[in-house]
Amino acid sequence: MKRLMIFLLCLTLSALIFAGCASSSYPIKDGSNAQAPSNVAPPLDSKGSPREDFTETPAGALAIQRKVVKNASLTLEAVNVSDAYAAILRYVEDLGGYEFSRSQQVREDITTIYAVIKINPEQLDTVISHIGTLCRIVNTQTSSNDITADYYDAKTRLATMEKALATYYNFLESAENIEESLLVQQQINELTVKIESLKGQINMWDSILAESTLDITLRQLSDPVQTRREISWSTLSFDDMGYLIKTGLNWLLNTVAVVLQWLAIILAILSPLLIVAAIVLVLIFRRRRRKRILLEKSQQTHPADPNQGREN
Repeated sequence: MKRLMIFLLCLTLSALIFAGCASSSYPIKDGSNAQAPSNVAPPLDSKGSPREDFTETPAGALAIQRKVVKNASLTLEAVNVSDAYAAILRYVEDLGGYEFSRSQQVREDITTIYAVIKINPEQLDTVISHIGTLCRIVNTQTSSNDITADYYDAKTRLATMEKALATYYNFLESAENIEESLLVQQQINELTVKIESLKGQINMWDSILAESTLDITLRQLSDPVQTRREISWSTLSFDDMGYLIKTGLNWLLNTVAVVLQWLAIILAILSPLLIVAAIVLVLIFRRRRRKRILLEKSQQTHPADPNQGREN
């Protein structure tokens, strides 16, 4: 009888949990049914404009705040990448953002900076607009992921599970024997694991909702072969002469290296034909040499009679 009572209790609590999951479907994916009442002003962002992530239901319903993850990626070009990135970082830090990671690559005197910046989602568009005034924006990619339904569904399931867990603890205290205690404790353990998993998921969502990620690729705009400073051609200093000589030698060495590389590639491609041609030439040379040796031996063996012509 007691086992049957505990089994029915488990079924009741499971039904309560599934009911909580089913009741957490919010009709806010597209926002088509959510309209703000005329007597309530929506919240504003830092620019004084209505926030896009806020949606109010009709009068008598709960106000639902959208949960949207916003990120962006920029490809930039600047003559001086160090100064341009320093200006970008200063502006971001003034708005409360920070540098998450940065790496720098120098290849053939071209400097490229790769950086990841974290910023408040409400400031993301402002930062992108300001970056456009500091350097040239080659490519912009923005993404938004609406997790509103999943977020509130997880919150509802978490609240339901916590209520069920409290009920299990009450039954654990009133258990009459070890068998009942073990059965209830097993349910408590399983429910605790699910609760911790949901809490971790919600905490992760809160983290990515609080900060937008801005990926930056900043490349140097100038050509390293070209002179990077103004030189007075009327009077060249020794420093200017050394710079021009170094630049010219660098160009010459690069050209020679490219020519040698292409020659090596052509030789590698033609190597089968060259090997066959070499073998043919060797055979022809040996054959001609053998004929010449045989001819010389024949002449030595049968020398011509100089008096034969006179007798005739």
